[in-house]
Amino acid sequence: MEIRLDEIESWEYDNNVPFVYDLSIDGNTNYFIEDNFLVHNSGKTYGTLAALAIYLAECEIKEDWLVVGQASTEMETGAYKDWLDIMDKMPIGVMVNKTTRKWKVGKSFIIFKTIDTIGKAKSGKRDGVFINECNHQSWEIAEQLIIKSKKVIIDWNPTAKFWWHKKVKPNLADYIPYHTTRTTYHDNKALDEDTKRRIENMWKDDPYKYAVYVLGMDGKREGLIIPEYQTFRDWPEYGKSRGYFLDFGFTNDVTALGEAKIVGDAIYSKEIIYKTGLLTRDLNDLMLKVGVDKRIPIYCDNIPKEVAELSVYGWILIKTKKFAGSVNHGINVLKQYKHFVHETSLNAMEEMDNYEWVKKDGEFIEVPIDKFNHYIDGLRYYAVANAGLAVTQSSQRVYGQRLV
Repeated sequence: MEIRLDEIESWEYDNNVPFVYDLSIDGNTNYFIEDNFLVHNSGKTYGTLAALAIYLAECEIKEDWLVVGQASTEMETGAYKDWLDIMDKMPIGVMVNKTTRKWKVGKSFIIFKTIDTIGKAKSGKRDGVFINECNHQSWEIAEQLIIKSKKVIIDWNPTAKFWWHKKVKPNLADYIPYHTTRTTYHDNKALDEDTKRRIENMWKDDPYKYAVYVLGMDGKREGLIIPEYQTFRDWPEYGKSRGYFLDFGFTNDVTALGEAKIVGDAIYSKEIIYKTGLLTRDLNDLMLKVGVDKRIPIYCDNIPKEVAELSVYGWILIKTKKFAGSVNHGINVLKQYKHFVHETSLNAMEEMDNYEWVKKDGEFIEVPIDKFNHYIDGLRYYAVANAGLAVTQSSQRVYGQRLV
């Protein structure tokens, strides 16, 4: 796919670099500059849409399909722009509604839509869904799209692990029949050998980018706030300051409750509740159901109404202190520890794999993104409240004393 440079509304580009691969265009990646044009590399989205168009044109029965993006700009400059190019070169579809991006291909219909809330994802059943750049979509939304669809296609750039690796891949037997494939720039038949060599040479000194963009292997997101963690199965026998942590949620926001323990220079934590749409009474009932101990304190967000309502049920709630810079202060406290996450805490691991600093003008700045932070926010409350523990370890036990 080609895009003229004068058609672009926003982009990130280092003009000191004569050749750019994985250029960010209106939030989309995997472009490079060639003769004053931006050309898409691996072709996974373009190829998928072309194959889907042919499938629908040849389908003997009517099917309804949905192509999903997370943001309107991603749809307009990514998948839908690809679709328009395909329809221009292979006119087998007819636009039914320009506003809703609805097309008829053969007996079937395909709609291109942005989905950014669980409510939108729950709306309607369909024969198939294509979740484009699905690593930008939350599992809560993706799960509803999958549940509501008979056939599912997903694609992504393997810049970091996300819900595919923890929610879907370990349970592929539940999705039989299925097919997985990996595409790289080698699969883009439009690239000549000179261009391929330039792509390969670009990343020869950067193992991470070479693995992700040249080999198409899973990578680790750059700019992660908690870049390293390990998993554990059994709680350490010794430790100090066992406690719960809670980040209140709202209708479309996750309520996250976890348990943590400090052991030396490490924090061990486990996800207990990770759910949207919980009223205070629902949260109380669920906490009782999963066996949360009322004798152990819960370090929580400082939201007076929710704290007051939950306290009525007899929970020991310790509100975090909020002040200018308190979020970054808490992050700095978290980063002082090694992190161990229970092997069953899939949502917690997804957050740690994706919680990163904001990127501005190509550089990461010390402002965290406001996503993938429900569990981590709660863990931050716990860490700040217990950061004054001076811990020493012997062969018998761990001693801890709050510093004042």
